[in-house]
Amino acid sequence: MTVKRRISKESVLAAKSALFASYNERYFNLWLNSWKWDGLSRDQREFVMRKLWADGQIAAFEIINPSARFMDGLAPDKALVDKDTAFLGFAPFAPIGFNMYNYPVRVNLINERGTPFIPTELLVNGENVVLGYAQHSRQPVRNIVDGYIARIVDVEMTIRTNLIAQKIPVVIEVSKDSQLHAEELQSQILGDEPLIFTNVKEVDALKSAMSGVPFAIDKLYQYKIDLENELNTFLGIENHGNVRKKERENDSEIEISSAITDLYKDSIKSNLEEFCALIKDILGYSITLREPEPSEEPEDDEEKESEVKEDETKRM
Repeated sequence: MTVKRRISKESVLAAKSALFASYNERYFNLWLNSWKWDGLSRDQREFVMRKLWADGQIAAFEIINPSARFMDGLAPDKALVDKDTAFLGFAPFAPIGFNMYNYPVRVNLINERGTPFIPTELLVNGENVVLGYAQHSRQPVRNIVDGYIARIVDVEMTIRTNLIAQKIPVVIEVSKDSQLHAEELQSQILGDEPLIFTNVKEVDALKSAMSGVPFAIDKLYQYKIDLENELNTFLGIENHGNVRKKERENDSEIEISSAITDLYKDSIKSNLEEFCALIKDILGYSITLREPEPSEEPEDDEEKESEVKEDETKRM
């Protein structure tokens, strides 16, 4: 008899792809909300964060008299244009030439949507364009995130496989003669009988085939949490809320974890603050970078109970 496979390779790949997309969306949203930009509109802020995520770099430039440029496609003389009619623009760029320290000298702005505001001429870095990077390596944030997500998804799929293995029922092979006795034995087992009596021949006739797969979901889940904590550390996100109660970090471990997280956060922050400072010095627009307001973390039941006991002790 031919048994059809109910779980196809395509369905497994689809589940894996859906998991990857879900985690990618999760960490992209965390990245998008990890910094606040005062002085930028919502569209500008999201565009900058998206490009730093995907490309690791972004160019800032001044859009001179956008209405005139939109009408005739020509860039008016900057000296003849009122500063109040200009505003700050952002775009991806392609470097054209490098200095001896491997920094771009001139760049071409990439006009992804055919916008008439974006200059087509070469711009000079440090004169009429400012370049910003998310990391000192100038690599996209997504590069490292995707690597971690791939490992996390592998663990998730292994958990899925282990969970399916736990669902495999006990298979009992019986003969015609022993089937009735096997059904009686099943009733006794499922009826929580503490003692079951049967003869030797019936025991030999009953063969139980188990999957033999050990339960490893708890260990796999903790490994997934560890990977998520590493990724959170890279993004500068605190990990205190992502630790299981029975495996709590002590004070020294929390301090070390916080210190490493702060180092990663400061590394990204220093790049973004330098970008803001150059925009102000070269283009004359003031942008302030700040961290979002920390949300109050709910206390755990164990911590509340401990505080109640301390208060009662003090009253005594």
